[in-house]
Amino acid sequence: MVHSFRSSTLYFFAFFLLVACGGSRNSVKNNASGTDHRWTVIDSLVNIGQYATALEKVEALRIEAAGTGDWRTEFRTWVRRSEYQLMTGVERRTILAEMDDRANTAATPLAQLLHSVRAEGWWNYYRDERWTILERTELGGVGGDDPETWTQQRFMAEVIGAFRASLEPYDTLVQIPVGELAGLLQGDTATRTLRDKLYDLLAQRALAVFTDPETRITEPAWRFQLDNASWFDLFDPFAWRKLNHRDSTAWEFQAMRTFQHLERSHLDDDKLDAYVDVVMQRLAHVRQYSTLSNKDSLYLAALELLRTRVPYDACEAEVMVAMARWHEEQSSRYDRLAGVAFKDERRTALDLCTSAITKWPGSFGARNSLAMKSRLERTNLQVRSEEAVPAVKPFRVALQFTNAKQVWLRVVKDPLDPNLAQRWDRDHDRFLTTERPERGWTVALPDDGDLNEHVVELPVEGLPFGRYAVLVCNTPDFRAGTDVISWCNVQVTNLAVVQRQHGTEVDLLVVDRTTGKPKGGVKAATYVRNVDHTATERLIGIADFVTDSDGMVRTNLADRQGEVRWWLEDGDDRLMGAPFWVYGHSDEHQSDSLRLFLFTDRAVYRPGQELFVKGIATVKRGGGTEVKRGHSGMLQFIGANGEVIDSLKYTTDAFGSFSARLTIPLGGLTGMCQADHRSRAEDGAHRRVQAPAVRSDLRADHDHARTWRGGNRDGHGEELRGSAARWSQREIHGNAQCEHALVVWLELARIALGAQYGDRQWINHLRCDREVQGHLPCAGRQCLLARCRSLLHLHGGSVGHGHQWRDANIEHIADRGLPYSGHHHRSG
Repeated sequence: MVHSFRSSTLYFFAFFLLVACGGSRNSVKNNASGTDHRWTVIDSLVNIGQYATALEKVEALRIEAAGTGDWRTEFRTWVRRSEYQLMTGVERRTILAEMDDRANTAATPLAQLLHSVRAEGWWNYYRDERWTILERTELGGVGGDDPETWTQQRFMAEVIGAFRASLEPYDTLVQIPVGELAGLLQGDTATRTLRDKLYDLLAQRALAVFTDPETRITEPAWRFQLDNASWFDLFDPFAWRKLNHRDSTAWEFQAMRTFQHLERSHLDDDKLDAYVDVVMQRLAHVRQYSTLSNKDSLYLAALELLRTRVPYDACEAEVMVAMARWHEEQSSRYDRLAGVAFKDERRTALDLCTSAITKWPGSFGARNSLAMKSRLERTNLQVRSEEAVPAVKPFRVALQFTNAKQVWLRVVKDPLDPNLAQRWDRDHDRFLTTERPERGWTVALPDDGDLNEHVVELPVEGLPFGRYAVLVCNTPDFRAGTDVISWCNVQVTNLAVVQRQHGTEVDLLVVDRTTGKPKGGVKAATYVRNVDHTATERLIGIADFVTDSDGMVRTNLADRQGEVRWWLEDGDDRLMGAPFWVYGHSDEHQSDSLRLFLFTDRAVYRPGQELFVKGIATVKRGGGTEVKRGHSGMLQFIGANGEVIDSLKYTTDAFGSFSARLTIPLGGLTGMCQADHRSRAEDGAHRRVQAPAVRSDLRADHDHARTWRGGNRDGHGEELRGSAARWSQREIHGNAQCEHALVVWLELARIALGAQYGDRQWINHLRCDREVQGHLPCAGRQCLLARCRSLLHLHGGSVGHGHQWRDANIEHIADRGLPYSGHHHRSG
């Protein structure tokens, strides 16, 4: 539905995009170097793979161009430089950072071009690594200077900042003709009137990202939305409307502001082609993402108004074809069984296309209208029938047709052979059109010219036993590859089958198709697909049977697996059944299916804590499940790095359960660990546990000033179930009490590593959330006030021994012990 996008592009933008995201370099032809002999030398080095030497040449040329003020050559060198840096192992963030530094010091228009390329570079960086980036949380902020730590929000901020920088200053960019880019452009020169200013080109590049739904993943619920009918306004009401929103950096808001600036720059053009092109882009975008229930009617009303303003301009044809597309889309709501609503929508679309072609022949809109008219008037046929019909009796086929007044039909034989029926033959339809017809006739169709799909049932005379194809064509010639041909298979037989399958046991019942009586004495053969796909025979016969007086065949295919078919013969009457699959085993004869379920007492653990594991073993027997008593196995505790930390043997009790206690070691890698079960006969079961750095809230217990209570919270601030704990504080110096609340960020990995590396000091940051109400024995000093930062030195990682309090200036205040007791209390 989106309007056709026509623009002149910068060759280096596409080239940079493909290199940055690892695309095919051969898909873009680099012809911007022209006849400059300096680029000829560089190209020759690239052709033989000497990228490092080519990079040196490009860098020398860049410095020369910057010194002489040749911004076109300098820009070209920046793009080539980026390409060759990537080929020689330079990281993208380094390339983009260098480009940013130059853009901040360059003059117009070089600065804006560099910012646009840099924005696209960051956008492609994000898209390449999006699954990794989206797994990052906001726990540590949006990220610093290293893109390896950036969240999605941080990447989007970088992209939007670069694109906004490329579009400023607006008043200057709208005065620079796009022709100033000279040899840097490629594409259809006839359509450059639609992007005749540099701002047009840069704005269209920004819109390609601003209108991408991917950018709105992390926006808040109150984000900017297209929830007002005024977004469908045209001309001055939209172009000069004041746009405000509480989040001015919202992507949708940026898109609408960019659309507004583009329309404003073309509002006073002598010819409105460029204006109409931008407006239809904006209207299509608003229609797609608007939250209004009547957005479709608002969209059509806007197009109709736009058409009335350009009756003497060729761009009217583009508006007309957009209106035609709207009516074509509405035609999908037509239901031939529900009435005449939406029945004439396709006819209206055709009339608009015809008017555009007649009024503006040769225009871009007229060419689009011609293509749409051809699609609307295209003939389509599709014939269907039952899989099998009785012999010699007339039957019917269903024909779905569009734009057909008359059709021709044929009935030809289609060989009934197990080794031909499943072949993949692209020329099978050609084969059928060359067969001698058994029947042939023509039928006039009730087509009223509404261009919609209709369905009729067509009679077919009775046929003798065999397999046939019914062909339908829009001409009497039946020329494969030229005419519109549809065909379907039908088997003419008096046999009907009913099949029941249980595992590898298969029961077949053969009855008369017309009376339903069982048919005895029918030959029944089974065929299985040949696993040798290079062999001539695609299906191999494996067994022959004869139905009993009850029309039954009973067999067990336990030694076979794969696709199976039945082949039935009763004199001249033959029937090939539909395929079914056998997997070479029977559920009834399977051995006991043992499963082990593991449970842990919590989801997140600290290094050094005990891990309590409970296991329950069950066994599936027949249709039921029961616990497995006396089952023995091995339980392994596997660390975050894949190493086995501990293991123990277990045996289930009378209730099929067992329990175990494991200790999470200090000094190891924090992250995702798992308890894993292994036994000789059964598959493993595992339970993952996590040992990350977590946030703990400590609150003073009013009953006992020296006891702290708290609970752990995850990276989103949610309290972790079952994580409430109590810590005791023991005074060493003085009797002063601390009765204020602290929020402690426990850097568990550092504490653990401190224990591993002995005397090395690891720092745990403490934040004061409330004003200190008491005084620590700080050698005559007061403790720090609200939101101060203290540093608690942990010697050897042994919590509770040799702690030192220091103030914000890292001056020593006092020694203090602060032991934690491990009395954990369940909550929730």
